[in-house]
Amino acid sequence: MSARQTADPLDKGKTAVMSVRFGHDQMERIQAYATIFGMSPNAVVREAVDELLRTRTASPEFKQAAADHMRRAQLAVEVLAPSSPATEDQADQLVS
Repeated sequence: MSARQTADPLDKGKTAVMSVRFGHDQMERIQAYATIFGMSPNAVVREAVDELLRTRTASPEFKQAAADHMRRAQLAVEVLAPSSPATEDQADQLVS
């Protein structure tokens, strides 16, 4: 692995580096929060992302979006499967 490559983010126990840009005001708020609670700004951001994902993935909107994604992925597999030619309707559903 070269110095620029990072671990697979889906690999448990490994970390990956991600560059995120924050506006000046947002960065000041993150740093202030981190200082008050004795945390690093990185820990604040990780905690915020964890909370966002925990709450959003529990929502009905996420569950519907995930089901729609799975449907589109299955259609894509079916379109590419050599043993089952796709119909125009299936191809049209991929882009909707």
